[in-house]
Amino acid sequence: MAKPKVFTKELILTALATGSGVVSFGWNTGCLNSAQESIEPWIIESYHHRTGITLSHYVLTFIWSTTIAIFAIGGAIGVFAASPVSRRYGRRGDLLKAKLGIIAAAFMVLGIECGLYAGLCTMYLSEVSPKSIRGMIGSLTGLCAYSGLMVAEIVSTPKMLGTDSRWPLIMVIAALPSVTQFMLLQFCHEIPRFL
Repeated sequence: MAKPKVFTKELILTALATGSGVVSFGWNTGCLNSAQESIEPWIIESYHHRTGITLSHYVLTFIWSTTIAIFAIGGAIGVFAASPVSRRYGRRGDLLKAKLGIIAAAFMVLGIECGLYAGLCTMYLSEVSPKSIRGMIGSLTGLCAYSGLMVAEIVSTPKMLGTDSRWPLIMVIAALPSVTQFMLLQFCHEIPRFL
């Protein structure tokens, strides 16, 4: 008797769809680090243009720290929301119906989206994988997150997009993994556990 095929087209599609969402987690973790020196002058200029007040170094540091820390706060909210949301909509259903990635990228409220991805993508992948390769497929989420982080760190350097004129493109790119995931998930199946 022939062994059943382990790596099916459906599993590969699901892994690509889920992994592309987790790339967003890595991207948004590292995209602003290298571009800080290009973004801070924009913050100072924008604040002065709106209020007529020049920011002190301490206030600028507070604004920058808040900008970076809000991602982690949103991530904590998203991770804690992943379980109840997945019970309500299902793993695939939540990634589609409660899709925050495209909206989050537009408003730069990415922490909640990435927190949901951290929980939901791992659950979805582990539940659609055959038992014999579940660990390998489950580790895909970590690989995708770190790949997104690495690419973000490279792309946001001053030699690439981390300049005064190009740093907004870093924010635009944040939407690409979410759009990719949304399109690919249309062809994936819901898992039996939710059904």
